Amino acid sequence: MSDTNYLLEPSKGLSAQTFCSSGISSMWYLSKKIDIAATPDELWAILTNISQWPTWNPEISRSYLVLPQKGCRSSAKGLVNFGDDKTYKFYLKDLERNKYFGYEIHYTGCTVHTFYEIEDNGAGIDLEAGIIFTGWAAPLYRPFMYEKCNQKLSAVLKTLKSKLEILL
Repeated sequence: MSDTNYLLEPSKGLSAQTFCSSGISSMWYLSKKIDIAATPDELWAILTNISQWPTWNPEISRSYLVLPQKGCRSSAKGLVNFGDDKTYKFYLKDLERNKYFGYEIHYTGCTVHTFYEIEDNGAGIDLEAGIIFTGWAAPLYRPFMYEKCNQKLSAVLKTLKSKLEILL
């Protein structure tokens, strides 16, 4: 598993470029990559099954779309509960089937964009998972959120890998 993190220097990576082009300067992000012996379709089915997020993300206790919808699509809205039992609204963003899955949660002074970038490598997939913090308060979140996000990404990737490779 490889790690990448950037503080106020988002010049690398497809996901960060999206945010840079919008003129956002107060941001930081962390991402990790892993190889998984699975197809993009298999991973996509897991990522887009919103109610099953708690089975592979240990921080989430409940997740669902607000209005019943046929399949996931960009701009769909949902609710997610974390371990703190608080409920947060999320918005699906920039979905591209079998390539990119992302969602945003808005906090005080900060928007957190979680993303999964999928690349077919012929023998399976390369998966990059990341968290991007933007907004005036983004630098203030880093000291107490960096390690938590690092641990979360490691746990999520490990769980997704084992969940997908057990199907082999």
